[in-house]
Amino acid sequence: MRIENSYYSSGKFQQRTRTFFTEDNGLPSTDAFCVKYDTDGTLWAGTAKGLAYYDGKKEFKAVALDNNEQKVQMLYCSNDGSLWAGSNNSLYIKSGKRTFSKVFEAESSIVGMAEHRGSLFLLSEEMLYLKNDDEFTMFKGVEGGEAQCIAANDEQLYVATKNALLALSGKRYHWKGILPQFSDLPDSVFRAVSFDGLGHLWVGTDDGLCIYDNTSYWMTPNNTATLPAEAVRDIVSDKTAGRYFASDNGVIYMKNGSLKYLGARRWVPSNNVRSVAVSQDDKTVWAATDKGISCITYCMMSLQDKAEHYQRLIEKYHTRAGGYVTSRELDRYEDIDSGSVHISDNDGLWTQRYIGALAFKYAVTGDKKTLELARKSMKAMIYLTKVTGIPGFTARAIRRPGEKGYGNGHHEWHLAPDDTCEWLCETSSDEMVGHFYGFSLYYDLCANDEEKKEIKEAVCGIVDHILTNNYKLIDHDGLQTTWAVWTPEILNHDDKLVWEKGINSLEMLSFLKVAYHMSGDEKYDKVYKDLIKKHHYLLNAAEHKIFDGHVTHIDDNLGFLSVTTLLRLEKNEEIRSLLMMGLEHHWQYERIERFSHWNFVYGAFTNRPCDIDLAVQSLREVPLSLICYEIINSTRKGLEYDTEQELWGEKPQLKHPLPYDERPANKGDGNPFRVDGGNGYFVESGVLYLLPYWFARYYKLIDETK
Repeated sequence: MRIENSYYSSGKFQQRTRTFFTEDNGLPSTDAFCVKYDTDGTLWAGTAKGLAYYDGKKEFKAVALDNNEQKVQMLYCSNDGSLWAGSNNSLYIKSGKRTFSKVFEAESSIVGMAEHRGSLFLLSEEMLYLKNDDEFTMFKGVEGGEAQCIAANDEQLYVATKNALLALSGKRYHWKGILPQFSDLPDSVFRAVSFDGLGHLWVGTDDGLCIYDNTSYWMTPNNTATLPAEAVRDIVSDKTAGRYFASDNGVIYMKNGSLKYLGARRWVPSNNVRSVAVSQDDKTVWAATDKGISCITYCMMSLQDKAEHYQRLIEKYHTRAGGYVTSRELDRYEDIDSGSVHISDNDGLWTQRYIGALAFKYAVTGDKKTLELARKSMKAMIYLTKVTGIPGFTARAIRRPGEKGYGNGHHEWHLAPDDTCEWLCETSSDEMVGHFYGFSLYYDLCANDEEKKEIKEAVCGIVDHILTNNYKLIDHDGLQTTWAVWTPEILNHDDKLVWEKGINSLEMLSFLKVAYHMSGDEKYDKVYKDLIKKHHYLLNAAEHKIFDGHVTHIDDNLGFLSVTTLLRLEKNEEIRSLLMMGLEHHWQYERIERFSHWNFVYGAFTNRPCDIDLAVQSLREVPLSLICYEIINSTRKGLEYDTEQELWGEKPQLKHPLPYDERPANKGDGNPFRVDGGNGYFVESGVLYLLPYWFARYYKLIDETK
């Protein structure tokens, strides 16, 4: 039980979304070099084939310079409000609302501009120019190699060449060079320089970001873990001392000592980010890459706002006819409007998780639409228990004429007795766990008397089938299915089932408890007690998770769902104490993942601290788009890898999972420690958010009414 009003109040928080722009959206070229806001708040982009501005709606509009295919590699907005564009050696100024005029031709390619002591400077690869009235004149030749970037404030002007930092110094201006051979200056190629409000110089190099105090102290990634070690090409500040870095691993945001990686393809079209720009209100960030431009926007949301967002997506994109709710397969890359709902080999498990989320939501809100959605999916689950024509044997999934794969002759798909659909056999323990979880929640929180009778018959039919067949599921061909084995002699005495022993014991106890809870038939309670007393199933369940180097996560899903079902219904404190041992053992091992659902289950049933702040953080981090974008993190610097996985024949993986919005999406049975993943052709359903969220609301772990 929970302590009265023992909840976490989340409030509103920033949520990111993104939109990509390419030639299809008006860019002269997807090969973008720079982005910059002008004083009117218009976003401009320089590309390999010209200049364009964003129309504020959904497209870029090209603006001609001398010709329509000039490379624009530099944009600068000066203090007087002028917008400047550098195209190879030529400098242009915005002379009208959407027109530019050429004002200067440098002797080499233009690199950047800066203002120092009231004067405007222009930097090319070989020369620093000074603007006098309306003309640019040569001011100082660049020493020590090809110029890369420029930064200035009222006290100092710096030019970085590939391997040196030049400071403009003295009454008669001259260069004072800082070289890595004679200082702590990193021995690297310099790409970006920027002053902060305290006079520190931030320097982006090919080996990470450095901060220079303008005398002799250098803070580098080698001596400060909070600085990005990736190649940094551009540095832009927001109004709250946060900084965005264009890097070779996407956009990196630094705020209050922490780094957020916004990598490809979830947040940017390519990890090769060259330039960033931030809007005046800090709500929009643009990133120019070699494969297009990303617009990352921020909005304020509550956890419930987010839940409603996923609910809408599920109803639009993840619900098949009849009420089956699973992931979505896409026909076109990252296009959620293409494709169809995936007919998986675990439709029952995933749909029952959805029913569980709706049942908790209905219990909290009393919303009639939620009840109707749950009822529709529950009818689909009841149908799965009947379509096989085998008493008590439930189908994994069904597919109807016209649906993907129908009639393809796969040997595990069989025509239903009434010829209306095909059903998938080889039903697993995963399916059973899902059914007993969802059936029991709907029964207790949603069902009317008629539905209770129907659910009871389905549940008892399944358990009767399992008991009749010596604690197994027997398939269409008369053979035991691969994973649905709960037989005492096998679980307790076959070393090949060491991984299943604890989990399957827990599962079987939960099945029997649900059947007894619904029917009151003492035969189920007798078998339940026999398994505990004669076959030590409860002791098996008291340490049901086998530590595995965090490689296999299917059993995590099955374990936490099963223990939830049991602890909801079991009132005997002696039995509960051993179940709690299993929950404690399991959660402490999984705790590092900060998976919201597992944290909430632990907190709800133990009434102990459950890292609720981290669980809420995880809910906040789950991206609004659950497309499984192709994500590559293995190129990032400073990631710490584990090696325990090699004991199980697996590849090394991370010691600590990355934040949810930086890694491939998964719904709890996937591996959060993996570095790379996704292909852009699959979309997870929002049930991965809705179930933990509404569970936590139901058990008063989080509250949004205040």
